[in-house]
Amino acid sequence: MMQGLIGLGGSLIKNPFQSFEEKYEVFKCFSANSPYINIFFETENYLMKTADTLEEFYEIFTFRHSVFVKECHAESEYENIEIDHFDSICDHLVIKDKKNEKIIGYYRMISSAFSNEFYSENEFNLKDLKGTKENLLELGRACIDIHHRNGQVINLLWKGIGQYSLMTDTRYLFGCTSIHSESFSLAHEMYHYLKQENKVIDNFNITPTSLYSININFDNGPCITDTMRLKSEIPSLLKSYLGAGAKIASTPAYDKDFSCIDFFTIMDIYNVSRSFKRRYFSL
Repeated sequence: MMQGLIGLGGSLIKNPFQSFEEKYEVFKCFSANSPYINIFFETENYLMKTADTLEEFYEIFTFRHSVFVKECHAESEYENIEIDHFDSICDHLVIKDKKNEKIIGYYRMISSAFSNEFYSENEFNLKDLKGTKENLLELGRACIDIHHRNGQVINLLWKGIGQYSLMTDTRYLFGCTSIHSESFSLAHEMYHYLKQENKVIDNFNITPTSLYSININFDNGPCITDTMRLKSEIPSLLKSYLGAGAKIASTPAYDKDFSCIDFFTIMDIYNVSRSFKRRYFSL
């Protein structure tokens, strides 16, 4: 992979091939992708839709780069975009600020109605889950612009997820939910804290794959004395999932590329709270 800067006479200039290469990758992804499901909804301040233009695709991948690479220090082979091959087999749900039409919220959604391949399979064994006769929807790459991390945007994202789930007859939502830490001891403590809180299930025999497994015996729980500290360590996204009725269905995995601990999170739409189902998962 070419580097983003090259030397010339002792100075550094932008590599002209870097921008071309990135734009070509985005173009290939866009050319292979067309929305499986069309979502469109707007409020006074925001517009939510499935992305369907080349301009939106390029903005998505630069937006993801700004959040995951620049803000969260994930690794990327590109200087300005964050992209992988799953981006051509999914739908891209975006929220735009109507004042400037910039993308400020995003989810990548891969449905078993259209794909038999999921990003989470890199980290977790999903054989039994994929063997169910129910439709699955993987949620990934969730990100919100730092200036728009408010209840209105989160509410809109859930509305989009709900609409998409209904239109694909989805029963299970799932994905990797990250804690931006590389502490295995924290992963150990957090898993057992969530287990004590009845947030862990052992359905579907899901386990981390060998490349992402953590070398800790999770059968033996640590002595947890500071539950308030652990509660404060739970990221807001994971809190919102658990509050809606989601569960953790595996011991955690370690993603070295994104420098984080990942919890396999699954939500059975049939078992979410009545108020949550009425608000987001009803016609």
